[in-house]
Amino acid sequence: MNRQKNLGKIWKGKAYSEGFLFNFPDQPRRFSKLLAAIDDAQKGQSTDLELKMLMPNQEFAFWNAAIKPIADTHNQLEGVLIQIMDSTSERNKLMQIQRENDRLRELALSPSHILRGPLSSMMGILELMDGSEMGKENLKLFRYLKPLAKELDSAIRQHSKKISTFI
Repeated sequence: MNRQKNLGKIWKGKAYSEGFLFNFPDQPRRFSKLLAAIDDAQKGQSTDLELKMLMPNQEFAFWNAAIKPIADTHNQLEGVLIQIMDSTSERNKLMQIQRENDRLRELALSPSHILRGPLSSMMGILELMDGSEMGKENLKLFRYLKPLAKELDSAIRQHSKKISTFI
């Protein structure tokens, strides 16, 4: 009983009681989905829906609602059962996790872009260098650079592919 009083205070500014007739003359658009689902329940149709409302503190609140017709043994409508659960906390946590996932995705992809630019430039310079003008020792070191740069490029590409399949 206490929960419907709290919900009434949140939604309407006054407590609801059992058997309360839902009527929102001041805010018909705000509760249009709920009122439509109640009308459907009076016609025998069950509905599950999520309600999202801007609250006076300028934050959104979320509720999951199940609206079901209640029939007697002769299948005559006796009433409508309305179950409402505040899912704001869970929804906010989910949105926070989604924002964190987006940030992680960005962080996971950025190293390959950051590293590939300079590496491509370095590989281009290595292609332009002429080994015949180098001393024996420098030529030996130079010959190590190309395979190492290609290996690094390959490792970055493989890492990028793994990350992109994960993301």
